[in-house]
Amino acid sequence: MNAGENEPNADSTTREITEYRFARDNAETKFLDWRILPEDIAVLPELTLGGVQMDLTQALVRDAEAGWRGQPPGALRDKLDAFLNETNPGVLHTRFEDLLFAWTGAQALPEGTYTNQLDARHAQVLEQAYGRSFQNPNAEQATAWQLTYEQLSDGLYASLLAQTHRASFYQAIAWNHSDVTGKAFGNQEMVGSINIERPCAANDSLWRKAS
Repeated sequence: MNAGENEPNADSTTREITEYRFARDNAETKFLDWRILPEDIAVLPELTLGGVQMDLTQALVRDAEAGWRGQPPGALRDKLDAFLNETNPGVLHTRFEDLLFAWTGAQALPEGTYTNQLDARHAQVLEQAYGRSFQNPNAEQATAWQLTYEQLSDGLYASLLAQTHRASFYQAIAWNHSDVTGKAFGNQEMVGSINIERPCAANDSLWRKAS
């Protein structure tokens, strides 16, 4: 219904509606513009953030065609490749966060920029994930929102590691259903037999397919 239209009341009289808004939940949007993934992108790891953020592989399609978020074509893929090619475990999280910031547009904000007491780049990631503003928090909000960012970021990081550098570890976990808790229980007994220092075979295979 448009502004200014008349709506009948129960007694058949009419009244004028000056404004009408549909409820909208930006934290759970439905993406419509799906594009076919080229073979070299289809084999790459996937990240899904939700909210108003496009899935990583869909962003990579656009990155290859015309660039992503104002960056030159291939810039986002370069961030992912840097993560995949990193052999120093101590640098992996930095590579991941570089990718996360490029994917969500947070890299446009200079390092050290804050919105009150919250890292502005972290605020940008949260805004993409939840579809609402995370600007200008008070001290209590900044602490809570930083924790939310860390939990969100850790989940994405674990997901990316599970598909790449640590795929062999995740695949070695034997999952069993627990009747007591009603949840799946991961038996990690076999994980200890894997040498953490050796390159992940799944990651090597991924590189061969994507190159």
